[in-house]
Amino acid sequence: MSSSRKHHIKSLMLSIAKGLLEEEAKEQEEERSRYMEESCPPVSMPRSMQEMQIDDLKIKVQDLMGKFKKPVLRKVRMSADAMLKALLGSNTPLISTGLQQQTVS
Repeated sequence: MSSSRKHHIKSLMLSIAKGLLEEEAKEQEEERSRYMEESCPPVSMPRSMQEMQIDDLKIKVQDLMGKFKKPVLRKVRMSADAMLKALLGSNTPLISTGLQQQTVS
């Protein structure tokens, strides 16, 4: 037999085997689905998955809110000069906010 003839026969055998494997896979899938229909009751979900995920997120948020307490804020009396000093730092020259120091000539 020539090499081209061997190659042709080999390719035919491979294509037939591939077809048989595909048929067998289809039969297994059909058998599995038929068995599942007969043996297992259908799953009934009362709500959609998205609603369940939203409910889970709401529960997580509520849990987190319960873990952290808001601190009680106190009123602080501070003059404008002291506020500027706190914000800008002590190294910057102080800008006076009082009108007494400004003179009009």
